[in-house]
Amino acid sequence: MTEAKKKPPNAGKGRVAGVPNKVTSEAREAYRNLVEWAAPKMRGWLEKTAEGVKLRDADGNETNKYVVFPDPGRALDLVAKLSDFVLPRLGRIEHAGEVIHRHAKEMSDDQLLSIASGSSDRAADAPERSQEPPGVH
Repeated sequence: MTEAKKKPPNAGKGRVAGVPNKVTSEAREAYRNLVEWAAPKMRGWLEKTAEGVKLRDADGNETNKYVVFPDPGRALDLVAKLSDFVLPRLGRIEHAGEVIHRHAKEMSDDQLLSIASGSSDRAADAPERSQEPPGVH
């Protein structure tokens, strides 16, 4: 006799598949609202970061002293960090194979033509170079 497998006591009582988690949805909505509020102000914040903010005297005139020192590098860093939320991130690619340097002078016209046309299988037939090209470490 085969017994039917028993289900856990709370099986089937959770969220329906495909329905987003309520807390996650609320957090995303709050973040979306924050970004909508901050987006028009971001340009001004970046400009103040890059150019600095000068101290004002009692009459409201700018002095030569800064409250926020100019830091264009920091402004660029902030733009780069913000771009992570807008642009897709590219994955790193590691090359695990051997890199063989070949000099064009040592290759036949047919070998050069096949490389130029994108036929990489013929590139492996090219003679190996005896030394690295200058500047390669």
